Amino acid sequence: MQKHFLRMRHLPPIQIQYFDGWISAIVALFIGLFMVLYTGDDGFGKAIRDWDFYKAAGPSCLVAYIVLNLVSRSFKQLDVSHPWYARPLMRTALQLYHGVIIPSLVLMGFFAIYFIEREAPDAIPRYYHIDYPFAVVMVLAVNVIYLNYFMQKSRSARRAIRNWWEAQAASMAADGIGKLPPWQRRKGLGAGPRRLLLAVKSVVIPKRKRGRPVRGILEHVDKEKFQQEAKVDVACYDNSGLKESVWEYRMDGTREFNMKLSVMDLYELLDRQQFFEYDQFKLVNRDAIAEPYKEGIYWYLPLKMRFTVDGRNQARVLKVTKRRGKEFEAWWFGVPTDSD
Repeated sequence: MQKHFLRMRHLPPIQIQYFDGWISAIVALFIGLFMVLYTGDDGFGKAIRDWDFYKAAGPSCLVAYIVLNLVSRSFKQLDVSHPWYARPLMRTALQLYHGVIIPSLVLMGFFAIYFIEREAPDAIPRYYHIDYPFAVVMVLAVNVIYLNYFMQKSRSARRAIRNWWEAQAASMAADGIGKLPPWQRRKGLGAGPRRLLLAVKSVVIPKRKRGRPVRGILEHVDKEKFQQEAKVDVACYDNSGLKESVWEYRMDGTREFNMKLSVMDLYELLDRQQFFEYDQFKLVNRDAIAEPYKEGIYWYLPLKMRFTVDGRNQARVLKVTKRRGKEFEAWWFGVPTDSD
């Protein structure tokens, strides 16, 4: 059997929600202030009373924010075009290039311009000799944090993909090499273009827009049939921080990883009278809820069935977020909302 058909690089990429937009500015502020204090002689209490401290902290915080966004952008794009499990060595090399080298060069050029504008060119050699290596180490540390977060959030998804891949390999071994694997039957499921520079097409930005044009895999789905099957088979959907895939908790108590559908696709396909979004990117089937109960301002939704996850049998009680409480009451009890 040819190994070409069994390479994991043909599998769809795992994408996750990093949720880093709101925290980037805070982290950049912290790093910028730290770098100014690190390079100065005064303590924080004395420095904050000096106007020069703020003139130095402003550019430092700005460049820290730019560097953080470059690192974030490199991870999000490379997660699509060069998944870690497809070609780990290639991904590592590209991540070092886009996530470490380029941000470090931006850092170098920015402060060179900064010192020249401040009419202090003599400070450039000292900065590159003493402070710049530490800044590069911090950029590398940010990459490690992103990688660790990806590994933690995608652990279950990677295990599910590995199990699916092994099952396909076993099936191919039984059927012979004349049968092509499923991931080669449809375009768009393979890894993206492998180029040194990032392609703009690899950027995936989910937008929660209702009524968007049907495209991609949705063109091949019978919406009415999908709604009927989902009503009978699926208890709830949970993206678990993933972007282009979703976990299905099924009525029979099993959990399956769906690599072809995202929550954004489910918004277009599901009957919203039957499925309710109790939390961001998480939906529950009306028929799977036992008896909702309220504690304080939160609604809790115990499910009728128990689920076997990683060999453990467990019950699930879903928590409706505070801002979706009134929407849930309208959906479950038929209570009109203020907008009705």
